[in-house]
This record gives sequence, C-alpha cells and structure tokens, in this order.
Amino acid sequence: MGVCPDAWLIMVYHLVLQEGLLVNNRVTVMISIVLAMLVSSMDTTIANTTMPIIVGEIGGNEWFAWAFTSYMVLSTVMAPVAGRVSDLYGRKAILGAGIIVFMIGSVLCGFSQSMLQLVLFRALQGIGAGIMMPFPSIIAGDLYPVEERGKVQALSQECGDLLQCLRRCLALFLSRI
Repeated sequence: MGVCPDAWLIMVYHLVLQEGLLVNNRVTVMISIVLAMLVSSMDTTIANTTMPIIVGEIGGNEWFAWAFTSYMVLSTVMAPVAGRVSDLYGRKAILGAGIIVFMIGSVLCGFSQSMLQLVLFRALQGIGAGIMMPFPSIIAGDLYPVEERGKVQALSQECGDLLQCLRRCLALFLSRI
C-alpha cells in the first residue's frame, strides 16, 4: 500500500526538530524541509485530481470550488504571518505547529461526511500549509552565509519544481488505483 505522505512529516518533525538529530548537517535539514513542502503541495494536486470523485460520493456540488478556495486563500494569508511569528517565537516551534495543524486537517478531511465539512477541514489544512510555506527560504537564510544563500535557495526551488512534476505523476497514479 505504501507510506502515508503524512508519515514523512512525522519523521521530519521527530528526527530533526524534537530529537535534534542531524541538525548540524545543513543539507539534511534543507532536504527535510523540502520534503515537508512536498507533502503539502502533493496534497493540493491529489485533492484537485480526486475532487470530482469525492463530490460524486458525498454530494455538495455547490461547495466544489470552496474546497480549493478555502485552502489556497488561507495558505496564502498564513505564509507571511508565519514568517513574522517565527521571528518572534522561533523556527522550530512554528514549523512544528504548522506540520501538526496540517496533519490534523488531513486526518479530518479523510473523515468528512459532507462537502461543508470538507471545505472547513481543507481550510484547516491550508492554515498548516501556509505556516510551512515560507520555511525553506527562512531556514536557508538561517543556515547559510550570504555568499551561499542564493545558491541554496535556487537549489531548493529547483527541487521544488522537480517535485511538482513528480507529484503530478503520483497524483495521476493514485487516482487510477
């Protein structure tokens, strides 16, 4: 059956943030952050691909667009807020909170019984995704000196672009199962 995408988030949170393991290895930290971003972006692609099937099963066609809109609006709004709050209260705590909120939203989406519930739980997921969104750039800025920062941010962006291609293939595969 495979590994649940949220398992990556749990692993990243436990190994890197809680235990303090691998923190001295800057590359490992950046890979972990990019993987966390992969899960939240992969969620969007899978939801886009499977939403017609979900609407067919639980009804609520009038709420169809809101499932996407609530996620996207709240993730966009939360990104700058999370960046500022992480300046005040620390990176680990805010990133960990974003991962937890995203995971709770994911689980609740799985248990949705109506489209209204799905819209509300997708909004919760959007809050978690928005909190996680600015962290690759923020952490690259914290870990690397100014001379290396541009290369690292470009590399993490390229990894994100590559992962976007892979997530579309994965979403197509999962929708065919």
